[in-house]
Amino acid sequence: YTSQTPQQRWASLPPAKGLFGNPIPPAPLPSWEARAKYIVNGIFQQAVMAIADLHEAGFVHRSIGRSSLLLASTTNNPQDASSVYTTTPSTLTVKLTDFGFAGR
Repeated sequence: YTSQTPQQRWASLPPAKGLFGNPIPPAPLPSWEARAKYIVNGIFQQAVMAIADLHEAGFVHRSIGRSSLLLASTTNNPQDASSVYTTTPSTLTVKLTDFGFAGR
């Protein structure tokens, strides 16, 4: 892990340059409401559904943390799932991993 957030790392990058060396401004970020809806309806809902499926099968995970959830994208770009610009939950797949302490 790094000590900087993705936004801090992005802000520390040099600005993109145009044809004549002029800086190109980045695309505007989506609204907070759209991003929050993506997190709740996409990431959180699929994570809870995965845990429910696991419990219905008779298993207990016992060590769910941020490293136990993988975000995958159904688009051609694998970075879409964790991009700050993504707001479409239908392109997201959440995978539950790390079953080292799982039991019945």
